[in-house]
Amino acid sequence: MVHKKGKIIAVMEISSSSIGGILFEQNKKDKPKIISTIRVPVNFLFDVSFEAFWRCTCASFKSAILMLLKDYPSGPDECLCIFLFPWFTPQSRIINFEREEPIRVDRKLFDGIIKSEEEIFKTHWRSSPESNGQPEFIEHEILKVELNGYYTKDPIGKKTKTIKIYFYMSLGSQKIIKEIKSYILDGFGGIPLIFRTFPYVSFSFLRENMNTQEGFVVVDMRGEMTDISLFRKDNIEEIVSFPKGRNFFLRKIASKFNTFPQEASSLFETYLKKHAEDSNAQKISFIIEESQREWRESFKSALEKISGSKPLPQNIFFIGDEAIGNMFIKCAEGDDFAKFTIFGQPFNVSKILFEGLNQSVNFNMKRPAEKGDVFLLMESIFANKNL
Repeated sequence: MVHKKGKIIAVMEISSSSIGGILFEQNKKDKPKIISTIRVPVNFLFDVSFEAFWRCTCASFKSAILMLLKDYPSGPDECLCIFLFPWFTPQSRIINFEREEPIRVDRKLFDGIIKSEEEIFKTHWRSSPESNGQPEFIEHEILKVELNGYYTKDPIGKKTKTIKIYFYMSLGSQKIIKEIKSYILDGFGGIPLIFRTFPYVSFSFLRENMNTQEGFVVVDMRGEMTDISLFRKDNIEEIVSFPKGRNFFLRKIASKFNTFPQEASSLFETYLKKHAEDSNAQKISFIIEESQREWRESFKSALEKISGSKPLPQNIFFIGDEAIGNMFIKCAEGDDFAKFTIFGQPFNVSKILFEGLNQSVNFNMKRPAEKGDVFLLMESIFANKNL
């Protein structure tokens, strides 16, 4: 029996490969108390058409809600939904504003500048062939403001000639957001609901725990996508992705062995345990080499894009510790990426692990956290402090 003291918060994570869910009791002055965590796979298809992909995602989302309610039938008081690629489109902007004579900064000035940027972003969304329906803002966050070249925590009311606004926006499909709202309403009732994206959540979490002035690159390669975020000088500087996550590797195995995608993971696990037949082991070794080669090329192209006008930070973090991910981490350690870094040396590669975060929460669960879900822990720590 869980004795409720603080507000119960649900975090629902919508990725390209699974739905994550976590329930915790909020304690803003201390650690969140984890009540339940679940991870429901999205049906893994060869056909990754958008409509089929979304139908499978919705089915997993509804299942995740039911599983959380089984652990805590009275349900949460508030819910945070977090989108990962490909369910949103991000944009980071640095907005420069200059006047010959000093002006006083007020909310109206900020609102006018930001409104203009938002309209440009929405127009870009509508003109993109990859957009899906009408857009809806998920986030529009001012991350940092500089007046006359200096960081200013509270710019309202101050006089300045120049303003530099570091601004992060994200858009989602209005149709998708509406569906998610309906599932939350059906499952949890009419509770407050907030939407965020994982780049913003991970940036906010890491900014409180690491030095984001020098900066670092964060890589998440779950599911269909590899997502790369560049955080530097307390800003979300760049976000890129490419369609080669863990599922791209598993599809290669499934295709080679003429089997279902769901069976590919078992074949790979058998290979890792050195229990595979010699002929199968040779096939999988070939697939690993081929996949690493293809992923490395896509990763290189992504780094070229985000390095742009200046070198990248020396440190790169991969989130999680999963066997397929580790296979690709080795690619990032190579000398061929040294040309992208600020010191011209190979990346300092680290992993953000469950073991490094589980001391930041308390557990009060009927069953253990499934497979040490580092993503859900990060998200619950963020929600505990910010909701």
